[in-house]
Amino acid sequence: LSDDFTIGLVLRFVYCLWLKKLQIVNLTWSLLIPVIGFLIFVIVNGGVVVGDKENHQPVQHFAMAAHAIVIYGMISTPYVIAEGISHHFNAKKKSTISVVGRMFSCGGRGNMILALILSLFLSLGFLFYSLSHPFLLSDNRHYTFYLWQRYLRHFQVRLLLCPMYFIVLLVGLTRLLRQQGSLWLLIYLAAVVISLTPTPLLEPRYFTPAVLIAVLHSPKITDSVSNRIITMMWTLFFIICNLLTMYVFLYRLFRWPDGSLARFMY
Repeated sequence: LSDDFTIGLVLRFVYCLWLKKLQIVNLTWSLLIPVIGFLIFVIVNGGVVVGDKENHQPVQHFAMAAHAIVIYGMISTPYVIAEGISHHFNAKKKSTISVVGRMFSCGGRGNMILALILSLFLSLGFLFYSLSHPFLLSDNRHYTFYLWQRYLRHFQVRLLLCPMYFIVLLVGLTRLLRQQGSLWLLIYLAAVVISLTPTPLLEPRYFTPAVLIAVLHSPKITDSVSNRIITMMWTLFFIICNLLTMYVFLYRLFRWPDGSLARFMY
């Protein structure tokens, strides 16, 4: 799975899947049970939605996949910084910063081209397929309401953010390519797109599975200096986020037109 990406690699992978189909089914049959159950549910229920089907119609919200990978790329930033600092102590070690500096030469030219193409498509999905949902527009207690109303709903703002999205996407995809290889990355992104694209509502908790899976499959840092730096950065980050969230929720109340008090929430 760590081979440099080519079309031939994908074709060989598909061919091997076909040759080993019986063995694969024999090993993974238990995993097919929830898939079959889900398909039966969709047929019987007439869709994936339970409850308010009118407000939960599947859409082509490709920006959701871009948001998920960008969040992972932002989470990877402490690793990038720590690896860069560690690289100064041991020049023989690879670091994400050096990979970025070498035009994302993460395993070969094929992987570099793959990362660039995927980052471009995800960035274009963010630019042209950012959708709003009635629930997003109607509840001003949530942070995403203000994120959309003040920034993301404007095409010009998304256009300005596109270069940043592209760079952060490249950082995230490069890290995954270095650890898992191109085939794993393609399968992972296909799962992310399939699971998030139909979702019409911009909701941070929807990104949790995709981001956690990416983090768990990222390169491991064994250098003690890097580990200490990352631990301190992560600890400080979460302390600040929690304190700000609690402060806003407890002390920054506001009134709705009917006079009732409301609180900002994540």
